[in-house]
Amino acid sequence: MAVNDILKMMLVFVHFFASAVAVATILRTDFLILSYYTSTLSRKAVDRIHSAKSVVSASLIVLWVSGLAICLQGYLSDPAYLLNQKLWLKVMVVVTLTVNGWFLHRFAFGAIQRGARLCDAMPHQRAVLVLMAAISSSSWIFACFLGIARALNNKHNFAGLVSLYLLLLGVSLIGALVLTHLLTRMAGSGSRDAQRWQARVKAFKHRVDAGQESELQV
Repeated sequence: MAVNDILKMMLVFVHFFASAVAVATILRTDFLILSYYTSTLSRKAVDRIHSAKSVVSASLIVLWVSGLAICLQGYLSDPAYLLNQKLWLKVMVVVTLTVNGWFLHRFAFGAIQRGARLCDAMPHQRAVLVLMAAISSSSWIFACFLGIARALNNKHNFAGLVSLYLLLLGVSLIGALVLTHLLTRMAGSGSRDAQRWQARVKAFKHRVDAGQESELQV
């Protein structure tokens, strides 16, 4: 096997591994935030969220570096490599993740503080937070999908691929807005559903705190 082939496999592995780590971290953090959405954030939950932020930021850097290296290697092997319109979409998605990540750092993470309740934020503030979170989660998942979707190589135009991405963003945003709206309404009611949700949240928070303590003892 040629050295060039080995290098390419290593780059692709690192590239996909960074995406997988980011997706796993984001999904776990999204679930954690939703679980605390109607209750005050504990110090340990805040620490986990900010730790996840560092992991995802590092994954994004690795994604850029490995992706550019893959593009350079592909171009040197065959200049037509850059004509693949799926590649254009991958670049667009990573740029979106980068810009959205900056906005998350600038505007969203300030609300992630000990003792805060996200459901108490103003409606427009909640909408902005949900928008950025939905873009982040769906874009990372879509980036992983593009990484394995070899059937899309040189077979679909850029407009069609972008439409697929925008559809995913739209569905994710609508779903996130509906879910957070229901949780906000539930937080202000005394219904049995609200009580059951709070009980599940309490149980989950105990598991989070226990997990954090175990990690500190290792």
